[in-house]
Amino acid sequence: MTERDVRLIKAVPEVLAALGLGRIVNPPRAEQLGRDGDPDYFRLEMSATLLDSLGEPWITGRKIIEEPGDGRPRTAHIELIHADGRRWACDADALTNLRTGAAAVWTTHYLTGGVAALGLLGGGRVARWVARAADHVLRPTVIHVWSRRAETRDAFAAEMAPQLQARLAMHADPIAAGRECQAVIAACAGGEPVLTEESVPAHAPAVAVEGDPRVRQVSGELLAARPLLVDSREQAARSGSLRDCPERVWQAVTLPQVAAGRQVPAPNSVALLTGLAALDVGLAARLWLHSGEAPGESS
Repeated sequence: MTERDVRLIKAVPEVLAALGLGRIVNPPRAEQLGRDGDPDYFRLEMSATLLDSLGEPWITGRKIIEEPGDGRPRTAHIELIHADGRRWACDADALTNLRTGAAAVWTTHYLTGGVAALGLLGGGRVARWVARAADHVLRPTVIHVWSRRAETRDAFAAEMAPQLQARLAMHADPIAAGRECQAVIAACAGGEPVLTEESVPAHAPAVAVEGDPRVRQVSGELLAARPLLVDSREQAARSGSLRDCPERVWQAVTLPQVAAGRQVPAPNSVALLTGLAALDVGLAARLWLHSGEAPGESS
């Protein structure tokens, strides 16, 4: 990882705590599934506002993702606007992958304090950032990794093993990947739920990346048996895993409140992370500020 990557990973709990303390405004996001002539079209717009020390808007930003279903390429960008009108923009994909993986790892940190054995279900771009962030934050001895396809597992091991202090153990079965771990994180797309009572030990928390409402990571049985931790109640109510029981979110502990020290989650919770605009905007603002181009609060 680069020094910039490490700075951004370390900034994730700071941004979460600021949201929990009311220093960031994170309104509901807007999702669009399907449109005329393109039933597979997906559009997501997320916005947040960073407040200055007086509680006034300082930097406002939004992330826009469009995934046409007609063969055109996916686009994603973040744009920021300072209170004085200055603007800055960046590609959203790399930053989203980092913040998603880092948020899953910091959630696991709040639930465990650290683990010797981490289960990781998934082998894509977000899963790679889970492994990198976990190596830095949780410092496991071994990361047990499962992915559906053998070629994905092989590619993951070839790329990630040289980057990590932790040893990688690759598995063809999600149950085998999770059953000896102190925590299990799922970051994979499609298919049947992979976080189940069989793949997650009874004492261990389960952390699910649920940014896409079309994807269901957690089985109904595991959800029913565990306390719930979410990053946003409003967003989690529309997540794939809670589609049959959205009312559960209103009793859930929330991640920003945990980061701010205002709530304490149960150690064996199921955590549903749907993705926070506050993290996108907060981390992008740090990149802007570090570039030397951004005005400060008093500008």
